[in-house]
Amino acid sequence: CFSGRLKASGSLPLQPVSIEAPFKQWGMDFIGEILDPSSVGHKWILVATDYFT
Repeated sequence: CFSGRLKASGSLPLQPVSIEAPFKQWGMDFIGEILDPSSVGHKWILVATDYFT
């Protein structure tokens, strides 16, 4: 990303998942350290995704 000066990383092939109900399984990723922090100094992003929804 030019504006945020992020470095792209490789990705893995998608794998199907079978989830029974909402909130049973989560995926989490950290993004950062971002070279140009936000106006309040944040340099990391936490992404949490519920696999069902």
